[in-house]
Amino acid sequence: MNQSKPLLLTLLTGEDAAEPTSGANERRRQQQQLGRGDTISTQERRQQQQLGGDEMVEATQQQLGRGDTAATRERQQLGRGDTAATRERRHSSNSGEAATHGRRRDRLEGGRKANCIKLVITCILTIISISQSQPITSEIDVTAFGAIGDGITDDKLALQDAWNVACSSTGNLMLPSGNFLVGPTTFRGPCKPKTMVVNVIGTVKAIPRKDWNNEADTWLNFEHVENLIITGPGQFEGQGDSGWWDCEKTNNCETNPTALGFHHCNGVKLIKVTSKNSPKNHISINACDGAIVDNVTLIAPKESPNTDGIDISATNGVHVNGGTIQTGDDCIAINGGSSNIHIDGLFCGPGHGVSVGSLGRNGKTDIVRNVTVINTTFTATQNGARVKTVPGGSGLADDITFSNITMVAVENPIILTQFYCPHKQCNDIPPVVHVSDVTFKDIHGTSSKPDAINILCSKSPESCTGITLEQINIGAANPAQRVVSNCHNTRVQTIGVVSPPIVCTPASFISIDTVTHEQPSKDII
Repeated sequence: MNQSKPLLLTLLTGEDAAEPTSGANERRRQQQQLGRGDTISTQERRQQQQLGGDEMVEATQQQLGRGDTAATRERQQLGRGDTAATRERRHSSNSGEAATHGRRRDRLEGGRKANCIKLVITCILTIISISQSQPITSEIDVTAFGAIGDGITDDKLALQDAWNVACSSTGNLMLPSGNFLVGPTTFRGPCKPKTMVVNVIGTVKAIPRKDWNNEADTWLNFEHVENLIITGPGQFEGQGDSGWWDCEKTNNCETNPTALGFHHCNGVKLIKVTSKNSPKNHISINACDGAIVDNVTLIAPKESPNTDGIDISATNGVHVNGGTIQTGDDCIAINGGSSNIHIDGLFCGPGHGVSVGSLGRNGKTDIVRNVTVINTTFTATQNGARVKTVPGGSGLADDITFSNITMVAVENPIILTQFYCPHKQCNDIPPVVHVSDVTFKDIHGTSSKPDAINILCSKSPESCTGITLEQINIGAANPAQRVVSNCHNTRVQTIGVVSPPIVCTPASFISIDTVTHEQPSKDII
């Protein structure tokens, strides 16, 4: 036993057997002073496990003064309560979890790759969609489709082919310098680009009347083309002449063709367009909400019948900005179904002025609302600011204002009549198109005839209401002439100076400022 103790100490301490026992005891005391619960190193415990002797373990436990086994000390050393077997199982479990995590990682990486592919495909499709929805800037030149532009050859088919390509691709059509003879044709939409632009640099000429198809009521007709833009500086030559305009002798001018027709073309814009000698109306805007007419020039002889500059019907939201219109009929006519019409800075004359109506023709029901005409000059026109309804019709003309208007030698500067009878075709049926809230404001200039102001309403009760004259000063174009005002069957409110002064019959006149009343001249029907 005495011989085995040095061996045991050697195994436990790793010291040589010849080392004095007191040295080992001293070392244990130092370890206890350091506050450590054991003095056996990890290497010594492994040596104890290799020996597997119960007595060695018991002796060691006695020397350490502790009742735990080597396995317990090992678990304390590791800070864990599991045995080596548990650790092995956990190691196996961790290995399984690692494999599971690996598979999950592979699936995630695969999902990420799939998502990346989907994202790339989405981006490509988006780019394609954007490229298809946006017009290409390159122009389609009609000469590339066989248009000659010599004023002799009919370029109708070439123009139609060029339109079809532009409408389905670039959205830009150009007519370069030249004289392009074109028969009546229709340009149809909808077009693929969001905006369709027609840039007219040269001249587009209508075919002569002898070559015209009598079934066509419009020379160049545009239908269902959204956001159509037609720009100058070129021009449209309608080749109207006595062959067309002699129609007045037979009262058959209605069959003459309009030069430019726009039907169901929301957002149409006409910019610096010139139209000359149209057989009938220069521009017809029908059911085209949000139209803009900017600085156009429309010209026809003073004697040419029914050559209206711009006809507006069944349309909401039209802006006419600037421009010059010289025709044989209304510079602008605002017909039934129209609303929110704004005309600013127009030069009109010769012609028949700016007219609301005629309304109620052939017994129709027509409604026009919210019309404003401002900063406009009428020169040598038959009428200036006009509202006209036909007896026997029905409907409403409401919220109409003519403001800041200049009259230069105008035959009828201000006229509101419910007795408009073209070609004396009216009967004795009283008019029922109600006229309300009409204001004539800040109007000055000269009249070429004695009747400067005419407010001619029906005897039907309340057929004309809310008529206002404010700051009116119209003199005679001929200094030797005297001008007067006429008013029948209504009440008129005056504000400020109104000259020539107005009195209505029967006497139901309202005056805000004191004015001198004069008797009206003969009735105007």
